[in-house]
Amino acid sequence: LYINVSEFFRDSEIWVTIKYLLENLIRNKKQRNDKSIRIWSAGCSSGEEPYCVAILLKEILKDDLPRFSLEIIGTDIDRKSLSAAETAEYSKESLKNVDTKMLKKYFVACQGGYKLNEEIKDMVGFQYRDLISQDLIEETDLVLCRNVFIYFNRSLQEQLLIKLYNSLKTGGYLIM
Repeated sequence: LYINVSEFFRDSEIWVTIKYLLENLIRNKKQRNDKSIRIWSAGCSSGEEPYCVAILLKEILKDDLPRFSLEIIGTDIDRKSLSAAETAEYSKESLKNVDTKMLKKYFVACQGGYKLNEEIKDMVGFQYRDLISQDLIEETDLVLCRNVFIYFNRSLQEQLLIKLYNSLKTGGYLIM
């Protein structure tokens, strides 16, 4: 299933909620003196979604960022998309929801578009993963599965929903 439609901060209203959830997650982790955060973007296409999470975490944590052990994982079944994600070069169109301040802060203009800066790029790792036939990533604080779930039939959706739920830590968040 290769439907590679993605952009930074797509559906901006959901990103307000994701930012709120990340702030809450970080606040709770600080109270428990837990400095590890694992986030999984399932069906990440060319990487926009996990990179958005990385940008938000950088904005929220600021100087506290080095004190946290962050693991942001983007997975997809399309190896070509994963390769594009690792390159982290994007068209102006895919950045249309990024405000000018963030664009200047986290991207560098290049021929035909923009390249994500290395600090944000290094915060995200990518893996090939088939959501139905392979094991999922375990012990996650946040799972985003906004790009692929709608394309499965009801039976596969039910299987995937159980798997995604089981991949979460207690108190973790699932964003569909």
